[in-house]
Amino acid sequence: MDSDSTVLDIGAGTGYLTLALAPYVKKVASVEPSEGMLNILREKAEYLGIHNIDYINRKWEDAKTSQYDIVLASHSISCTKDPLTFFQRMHECARRFVFLIVFTDFEIFKSYRRFFYTRKDDIFKDIGGRINEEYVFRNLRETKGEFFLDIETYEVMIWYKKR
Repeated sequence: MDSDSTVLDIGAGTGYLTLALAPYVKKVASVEPSEGMLNILREKAEYLGIHNIDYINRKWEDAKTSQYDIVLASHSISCTKDPLTFFQRMHECARRFVFLIVFTDFEIFKSYRRFFYTRKDDIFKDIGGRINEEYVFRNLRETKGEFFLDIETYEVMIWYKKR
C-alpha cells in the first residue's frame, strides 16, 4: 500500500477501517447500505479533515464499482445470502490485494466493537439476523437520545495477493 493506492471498503459501517486507511492512500470508496452509518462516517471524516472518500450508499450486491488496488470486507459477508458471489465480486474488483475479516466461533482474535444508532428500529435493520435478539436487548445502552451496542467478538482475517 502506498499513497497512490485505491481501496474499496465493503460494509464500511461508521468507518473505522476507511478512516484508518484514508490518510495513507489516494482514494477510499466506502460501500455501506445503512444511511445512518454512512452519515456518521461522513461526519467523522469531515471532523478529521479527510476528503478522499467516495461514499456509496448501497448494498454490495447493488453497488456500481470499478477496480481498486485493495478490496476489503470486514464482517459484511455475513450479511449476504450468497457469500460465494459476494467473494467472487471482491476478487474481480481487486487489482492487488483482497482482505476478508469474518466472525468466528473460536478465539483467534478477540475484538470489541461499538455500534451507534439514533433510532432503536435501525438496530434490527442493520444487524437483524446476525446477532441474537436477546443479546442485543441485554447489551443495548442509551445516552442522550442515542443508542449504542457493544459487542465482543472473535474474528479471523483471510487475505491474499493477486497474481
